[in-house]
Amino acid sequence: AGGAYVPLSLEDPAARWAEQVRDAGVQTVLASAGSLPAVAERVPSGVAVLSIEDLLGVSTPAAESTPDGAAVPEAVSEAVADGAAVAATWLADEAATDPAARARRLAYVLFTSGSTGRPKGAMVEQRGLVNHLLAKVDALALGPAAVVAQTARLSFDISIWQGFAALVAGGRTEVVATAVVQEGLAARVERSGTTVLEVVPSLLGVLLEAVRLEGGALAGPVGRGLSGLRWLLSTGEGLPQALAQRWSAVVDAWEAAGLSRVGLLNAYGPTECSDDVTHEVVGDAERQAAALDASSVLSQIARDAAAVSAAAGTAAIGSALPNTQLYVLGVGALGAGALGTGAGVATNSGMSGVRAVAAQAVVGGEVPVGAVGELYVGGVGVGRGYVGAARATAAAFVPDGLSGAAGARLYRTGDVVRRLGDGRLVYEGREDGQVKVRGHRVEVGEVEAALLGAPGVSSSAVVWSEGGLTGFVVEAIGGDGLDAAGAIANGSISGDGAVDLPELVTPESEADTELVSHWGAIFDDAYAATDARADVDAGVSLRVWIDSFSGKPLPESEILECVEDSVDRILSLKPRHVVEVGCGTGLLLRRVAPHCETYVGTDVSAEAVLELKQMAQSEPTLSHVEIGLGAADEYHVVGSVKPDLIIINEVVQYMPSVEYLARVLTEASRVLAPGGHIFIGGVRSYPLLDLFHFSVQLHRSDAADTLLDVKARADEARRKEKELAVDPAFFQRIA
Repeated sequence: AGGAYVPLSLEDPAARWAEQVRDAGVQTVLASAGSLPAVAERVPSGVAVLSIEDLLGVSTPAAESTPDGAAVPEAVSEAVADGAAVAATWLADEAATDPAARARRLAYVLFTSGSTGRPKGAMVEQRGLVNHLLAKVDALALGPAAVVAQTARLSFDISIWQGFAALVAGGRTEVVATAVVQEGLAARVERSGTTVLEVVPSLLGVLLEAVRLEGGALAGPVGRGLSGLRWLLSTGEGLPQALAQRWSAVVDAWEAAGLSRVGLLNAYGPTECSDDVTHEVVGDAERQAAALDASSVLSQIARDAAAVSAAAGTAAIGSALPNTQLYVLGVGALGAGALGTGAGVATNSGMSGVRAVAAQAVVGGEVPVGAVGELYVGGVGVGRGYVGAARATAAAFVPDGLSGAAGARLYRTGDVVRRLGDGRLVYEGREDGQVKVRGHRVEVGEVEAALLGAPGVSSSAVVWSEGGLTGFVVEAIGGDGLDAAGAIANGSISGDGAVDLPELVTPESEADTELVSHWGAIFDDAYAATDARADVDAGVSLRVWIDSFSGKPLPESEILECVEDSVDRILSLKPRHVVEVGCGTGLLLRRVAPHCETYVGTDVSAEAVLELKQMAQSEPTLSHVEIGLGAADEYHVVGSVKPDLIIINEVVQYMPSVEYLARVLTEASRVLAPGGHIFIGGVRSYPLLDLFHFSVQLHRSDAADTLLDVKARADEARRKEKELAVDPAFFQRIA
């Protein structure tokens, strides 16, 4: 009828739901009879709400039971048949319309998370929708026998292709309720004869946990359920190589049992570009490379690409779909000055996620093969922009000076990728504040804006860690106030957008306490070994300062260089009253305390505390030093003087979780004097953790090892990792 589709889900918060209806200019909402009361409560005034059953002429549906317990009106098929005559008339009118004009009509508006606190409605045209559907039909070889499971809720962009692709090919769409997706999915796949299933990697991991391989053979109901598939698709998050390898092992077992091989397709794409823009058949490139002459140039390129992909830790996202162009651009991609001075990919205006860029055409700047850059997308899939948001559209959709097509635009994904020698792409991360939560795009700025809508909040910050989002708020001065020990600590604040926040200060768990005690026992043993001390400085325990590559103690000169560098940075702050958390054998304490009026040190190791107390009593320059036994989040020994400096050096890696770290920093900021500093040093980098383990295992490998051998050992070391690693963005956002 020439209109556009705006999917809405009652699972979304009511306030966001109403905003989307207003922003998209929705005039009519179609709903099933059972959801009419809930929908009517949400829609703004002036918007019509119509019953789908009434439109189909189904007045009193007599329902048959379905596996999901849903009702299927018997008269629906008759109503659809009656509508065929109306459709035929409409198609005849369409035939007289210019095809190019039909292709540019708006197909749907789908809302994504927004950095300013309001979701952005991405507009996708008919040509982009059709191109993506046909690409899926081709890649998955869909036909009349295809059964595609629609597992995504309607407000998630992948629901579009899941709902329509099988129908385009004459197949069937199997609609799966959310409750079934969360529990019982494999049984539903087996019962329905589903041939194509799409999941996020985190769900794939859960499914694989339930697949049993006994003696190399398939066992268990989940394995039998999934073995009937022809394709499994991964989307929404980076697909870990280790997870792909686990899936491959399961598929090998199926093949050994005489079953057909189930392909694994890694799909990537932004909502703004009609969903997916790349496909990667996982393992296909490696299989093709194995078939090549080992001495050929193509074989060498393939091996190099496989090595880079393996080092990345995630499966490649593949190559462009038909009628799609992908560009990996770096400095100067938007012309002189457009990216800002010294920018490598893009600059921000200061507002999270809003780029300060001019509407200049992209004229060049593709990075070399193997280098990283920001991914730009061109072609028929690029949408119109954001509905009612001209500024955001101008920042993300830029004129295309690369293709030569008049009026063409490129979409700036904000994703950082690396192009392999064989043309495929590997996803490396984001260059802004956007994260993925269970496959859904979330701007931390939107969550921060929701926090600001809570009563009594003057400012907020949200940080992302492996476990999810953590929010921090500052109480408004002069207001009714917040119960910091109640509403905030228990995570009960809800913002204007009905966002239920995670616990802001997570209560200490038994697991946290147990791990802290575990590290205390380990350091007691290490510090008690006085024969394992350095020659020049007896405070250096050679059982603590270990080289990860060789497994041997680091050179004492390098250890002391590290210590002196930290001391110089600390003394430059000119502290007078200091608290050091995790002071160990006093490497910093003995060098900093003589310059301070008060100095309090704490540690979880009783051996370290005893040694430092004896040292403080024997050295006149340390007579003012107080030493106490305590964990990092315990500041009971501070006394009446507020510290102007709190040192947390070479300690973070031994904390049990990022929530524990957040609690430590929250408590530190509470006791810190106004204008004081918190010095945090020796933190392990979470973004570099996979690369670190790979480099260690590569260093330890020998000539007989393949890169896959090295990668397997690195993955195993990563799984056994006991120390905490943190994304630098965590500290930037808290600051």
